[in-house]
Amino acid sequence: MLVDLRDSDRRQVNTMKQVEGIWLPDEDTHFQTMFPQFPKVGGRATYQYDKLQSCLDLCQSRRVAVDVGAHVGLWSMILCDHFATVVAFEPVFAKHFRRNLEEKPNVVWCKNEDKPHQLHELGD
Repeated sequence: MLVDLRDSDRRQVNTMKQVEGIWLPDEDTHFQTMFPQFPKVGGRATYQYDKLQSCLDLCQSRRVAVDVGAHVGLWSMILCDHFATVVAFEPVFAKHFRRNLEEKPNVVWCKNEDKPHQLHELGD
């Protein structure tokens, strides 16, 4: 039996809360318990910041970063400060992602819920 999880996922992540400057799904409990373990950047919580920093250290060219499975944009927010363009893919938590990155002009958000071949900029 095939089950389309997209509709149920949309219902589950329809509402949000703000925790340490980050918009998360209301039902999230993981990130709010993890945020205190990592430094804040720009007054906002980060997640696995040490891993992200290790990746940044390896990047010689800072033209384009790709964030696949961007979730709510925790890494994309930081990548925007280090790369000319960030291309992010996130179908389920798109509402939260857009809210967290609404002030970052160099993000291209790839919405692939219904039309995976189309790119939509953050403002779409």
